[in-house]
Amino acid sequence: MPSEDSAFEIRLDGCEMILSPTALAMNEPVSVRAMTDSVDRLLNEPRPNLITDLIVDFAQIERITSVGLNELIQLKQRVGRSGVGVKLRSVTEDVRQVFQITRLERIFDLVEVSPTESSALSASDSKRDS
Repeated sequence: MPSEDSAFEIRLDGCEMILSPTALAMNEPVSVRAMTDSVDRLLNEPRPNLITDLIVDFAQIERITSVGLNELIQLKQRVGRSGVGVKLRSVTEDVRQVFQITRLERIFDLVEVSPTESSALSASDSKRDS
């Protein structure tokens, strides 16, 4: 489900909610608030599958500001109250260094995309673009 301004996309995959923000959505106060409000709203909607993990896909994020870091911390706290874990996927080396310098890698689960997942993600992106 792309947002109205296409600054982020949220999709459900089984028990996972996958959030794919653009750099604007992650670093601009109004956009990041709209993104996290959308996540909150979707987590509170009734659905057949219980959401166990929120995967934030950093594929389009080359840098992150204090605005993005602060909102990620708040988002982790809010979804954590519902028992939902937060994982950050496809984090670039530059962004990973920011998490290390700020010691936020201690509270966030930074995960790599396996070759199988990478192929599946590419295939699903191709289908969406057609």
